[in-house]
Amino acid sequence: MTAPLDNDLLAEILMTAWEYGFHLQTVTTEMQRHLDALIAEGLIADAGGHLYGGAGDEARARKRYAELRGVRSCARCHCADDWACDGGCWWAAPDLCSRCVQETA
Repeated sequence: MTAPLDNDLLAEILMTAWEYGFHLQTVTTEMQRHLDALIAEGLIADAGGHLYGGAGDEARARKRYAELRGVRSCARCHCADDWACDGGCWWAAPDLCSRCVQETA
């Protein structure tokens, strides 16, 4: 019996797929179930075992990442401390990053 896949690991897989893409050599049945769920949600794509994040909306992927990690995310673009906007950003308000505050000003 294997230990359940924790949310932190699943969040890291999601972020890594978006940032770099990667190929998994060995996948447990449970991990494949979680990967299939992320694929079904349109958050990652599988190209012959190579996982990448270009499958859809990055903001949706960041939102799911924040939910899995239990961290705050920007109310508009859903960036988080570990997965910032391209080019970087910071917390400019309790629920908005610096980029989104500038865009709404």
